[in-house]
Amino acid sequence: MRYLRNICVLFVFFSHVVNAEQILDQNAVTSAEDAFGMTVGNESLGVYNSGNVRGFSPNAAGNYRIEGLYFDRQANLNNRIQSGSAIRVGAAAQGYAFPSPTGIIDVHLRESGNDFVTSPKITYGADDTYGIELDAKVPIIEDKFSIALGTSAFKNHFTNGGHSTSASFGIVPRWRPDPRVEVLFFAGSSYSLDETNPATYLTESDFKPENIIRGRFPGPSWATTDSTGTNLGTIVKGIFGDWTVRIGRFYSIYDRETSYANLFNLSENGDASRTIVAYPTSKSTSSSGEIRISKLIDDGQIKHLITTSLRDRTAKSNYGGGSSFDFEVAELNSSFEPIRPNFQMGEKTNDTVKQITGAISYGLMWEQVGELTFGMLRTSYDKTVKKPDTTSNTQNDNAWLPSLSFSKPLSKNISFYASYVKGIEDAGVAPSYAENGNQVLPAIRTKQWDAGLQWKLSDQTKLIVGYYDIVKPYIAMSKSNYYKSLGEEIHQGIELSLTTSPLEELTLVAGAILSKPRVNNVTETNEVIGVRPVAQSDYIAQLSFDYGIPWIENFSFDGGINYQSSQAATVENNVTIPSYTTIDLGARYKFNIGKNPSLLRIQATNITNQYSLYILGSGAYETIDKRGISASISTRF
Repeated sequence: MRYLRNICVLFVFFSHVVNAEQILDQNAVTSAEDAFGMTVGNESLGVYNSGNVRGFSPNAAGNYRIEGLYFDRQANLNNRIQSGSAIRVGAAAQGYAFPSPTGIIDVHLRESGNDFVTSPKITYGADDTYGIELDAKVPIIEDKFSIALGTSAFKNHFTNGGHSTSASFGIVPRWRPDPRVEVLFFAGSSYSLDETNPATYLTESDFKPENIIRGRFPGPSWATTDSTGTNLGTIVKGIFGDWTVRIGRFYSIYDRETSYANLFNLSENGDASRTIVAYPTSKSTSSSGEIRISKLIDDGQIKHLITTSLRDRTAKSNYGGGSSFDFEVAELNSSFEPIRPNFQMGEKTNDTVKQITGAISYGLMWEQVGELTFGMLRTSYDKTVKKPDTTSNTQNDNAWLPSLSFSKPLSKNISFYASYVKGIEDAGVAPSYAENGNQVLPAIRTKQWDAGLQWKLSDQTKLIVGYYDIVKPYIAMSKSNYYKSLGEEIHQGIELSLTTSPLEELTLVAGAILSKPRVNNVTETNEVIGVRPVAQSDYIAQLSFDYGIPWIENFSFDGGINYQSSQAATVENNVTIPSYTTIDLGARYKFNIGKNPSLLRIQATNITNQYSLYILGSGAYETIDKRGISASISTRF
């Protein structure tokens, strides 16, 4: 309740000031440069996202950047401080000084300047979700100092039947003491209260869950949690002739009260034994940052760019101490409201990661000949784990990590690119239903090479065709129910992107992945491990469009078709989830409230109400979201 009091105070304050960030211009389709993934405000598109780039998760790998600078994220960055993000992979990563094998999520902070803008937004969504967003750009000193700020509050009703109350606030001041220097500060927090935990459906035999009723929360109502996520930081940018200096320091904190895993252990006859696992309060914190200095040497047609970087992070987390309680067997979709057991929580494990990385890169830009970038990182990684009643265990890893990228124009409109990179990345967190639930896994070695062509077919049409090859440890659930490395996972595939505007009013963004993810060099010889990694599709495709109807002024409609091929659902590969396609549709209508530009936005997701399962891990499932419809009105003062 203390969070709600704080939020009410913020709303009273902001209601006299608020709202901005070009909400009326937030259109992912018309903003996209390729089909590989981007986010603008609340809208996103692409065959890749923060949880899946070439079959791996840059989110789990910790590959976040803020304005290009290294950031170790523990809590989500809310939309009050970020305007959007882009995924740097393949062609979009060429020339990037220090790339990553799993791709990079580069976050852009909200802009502000000399214009005072306020932009409220009201949303009514699927299953009676409703909320308000208030954002503003406030000039303080012309050309010198301005602020972007905002707040939001939502009553959420999820398509899985769950619910929560959420709120957020954020502020991004920008100070320009000199035309060559910009200083940014940001601070944002997100609160989630009384959030239900979705059901996780577990099977041990060669069958998958069937006939799960979507849109209803199975209970119990007391299995809810409160959480707070906070991010803050400072960025300094300076351009001094041929020298560029960028410095960032960031702090990220995620604090969660008692949480629950809501487990359904299924049998083939349709019955389910219910298990609730309660976890004590947990907290994850991180301090991270980067200092980057670049020198440009301009020799006319040939330019040289030398970049040095020093980045570090200290991340601390505690987890474990869970207590489980088994309930009676019941029919799968029956209601469930038992009295809360007296869970006996245990002691928690403390986890600390310290990492420091020095790097240097050299970039050669030769006009009409090509570009070459070579980088070398030296990283020192130390992870200390202190389990209850045991001594501390420390893992050390020191490595040289090279990267090389090359691009060359083959003609006026066609260019070739290729790159190679090695990395040390986070392996993510064990799921709550594992024996080592919520454990922060040790870092892993990764490597990747890719190559491709960019072809500008016309001023409105661009085609990208690329090939990639990635090698990582295969991390999945073992038969002993531990989430760990079971071997080697190799992803090889072709990625396609086409962006075009064949008509003035029509924009198309199409993408596809044709891949062959496979498991190799199995380490767990006492287990049956199939050749297909769990939850990996061989084929993914997406077509997005935006069409402004010429005979209806200020009206447009948009949509997307999303295809995903079959996936192995267990480590043994004895269960497969079939392929499926979902369709989304939407519309925009621009109008004025008085003299103020406004936007009515309607979106419908999964309009055919396609039913399928989302694979959480080997033999662990959730249902995909059912059909949902939302509407919002935003304006600008």
